[in-house]
Amino acid sequence: MPCVLQCLAAGSSILNREIESESMRPLARSLTKQLDILRQLLRDQSLRDPMSYPDRIVASFIKFDQTFAEFELR
Repeated sequence: MPCVLQCLAAGSSILNREIESESMRPLARSLTKQLDILRQLLRDQSLRDPMSYPDRIVASFIKFDQTFAEFELR
């Protein structure tokens, strides 16, 4: 899935679905950004205390989940 998101975010289109691709592109960019943020937060946290999830990570999971759900819905 990340490859599809990155391709859409970079401007590629889904075969024979140019209009849908264009409408999904901003969401793909947002989702890719959220995924990068979440990966960074988890990497940093794993070096500190992998058994604890601070509010910042929980908030990032929630934002990622909402963005991903919207992307899937479209």
